[in-house]
Amino acid sequence: MTSRVRRLAGGRNSSMRRENPPNENIRSMYDCVIMHDGEGLRKPMARSGHRIVADETNLYCFGGYNPQLNNLQNETFGLFPELWKFNFCTRKWTEIKSDNACPAETASHSMVLLGSTILVFGGTGFPFGERCSNAVHAFDLSTNKWREISCGGELPTPRYGQSLTFKDGNIYVMGGTSGHEYNMSVYRLNLETVQWSHLAQYDQANPMDILNQAGYIPEPRYRHECVTFSKYIYVLGGGTVQEVFDFVKVPAFNTETNEWSELESKGTTEGNRYPHSRKFHAAVQFMNYAYLCGGFDGTETMYNDIWRLDLTTLQWEELKDRLPMPIYFHSATVTPAGCMYIFGGVVNTSGNQRSDFVFKKWLTVPSLQELVWDRINLKHHKVLAAADTKNPRQLRSVGFHLPPKFFKRLE
Repeated sequence: MTSRVRRLAGGRNSSMRRENPPNENIRSMYDCVIMHDGEGLRKPMARSGHRIVADETNLYCFGGYNPQLNNLQNETFGLFPELWKFNFCTRKWTEIKSDNACPAETASHSMVLLGSTILVFGGTGFPFGERCSNAVHAFDLSTNKWREISCGGELPTPRYGQSLTFKDGNIYVMGGTSGHEYNMSVYRLNLETVQWSHLAQYDQANPMDILNQAGYIPEPRYRHECVTFSKYIYVLGGGTVQEVFDFVKVPAFNTETNEWSELESKGTTEGNRYPHSRKFHAAVQFMNYAYLCGGFDGTETMYNDIWRLDLTTLQWEELKDRLPMPIYFHSATVTPAGCMYIFGGVVNTSGNQRSDFVFKKWLTVPSLQELVWDRINLKHHKVLAAADTKNPRQLRSVGFHLPPKFFKRLE
């Protein structure tokens, strides 16, 4: 274990079962490995509260927070109003500069990638909760420009720590906090009409909400995650300052009836086990499975476990693999080919130390082309990083005869 990994992995935790993070050269295809250890001059500073998304070529990271930056009397008060990309082939970080201003509320926002456009909703500035956002911002990757989208209808209240998912041409936003009160309200943004609709309401600031609605309503929360399958949006975990929620019963929002229900999930086939209650975890969805990793129980336990939820049966399975270190307030994303990437997060229970590592884990058996490309990147990423991406002949001269679609991934 390198000194940086050893230092970051220190502290109290009950879930760290692997002493040495696997090296990519000697790993199983499905091990979760450190792909980038934060070394180098051009890279984003360690952070938490950011969000990442990915296409087949790059990981994109926006926002985040690090109190050490605040201690340096930085004018952003520890926040990162910046957008970075990490190229999977060359393993190089590049800050994406823009001529116009990015969103100012850059902690615990929500983010989704639709085609070549990154959409960012909500978030908080510093001090947390005193300046929250309910705006939708779009970043066009083809022009490197930000713009705020003018929305109509029933706008969500300003918030942070909410979950967001894309389904059937709509953005759904659930829960979050103003910094003073938590909620479990549901809003839908139609991306064609750019109109918000308020579908379900439960706000701690309005106790009558629960009396005015029939049926089940989940308890207000933030820093949960959500996934979608069929007509449902499932809510996974989360919490408040005082509590965290479990994964035995899964709140499910029916997007056809706009009603909540509480569904019973199934424990592991061996031992009937479930993920421990937690918040500040990360989750991704690939095909009909949700993958949950990391998190914090709110007191003293950090997690580095990885769980899979079959969305067709709602049965949990704990994967044998682990994150290289326990972590929370991190962010995860998955590529179209099924490779999960994790970046950043808090690595100690006191909350004053953060990671700038990139973790990688395949969630499926990749195609033969993707498998070969993965091996080429592993062995030759330094050569690829030094290559002239506008000159295919240079790469061919050193033995790289790449199909056009893979050559484009070097950009």
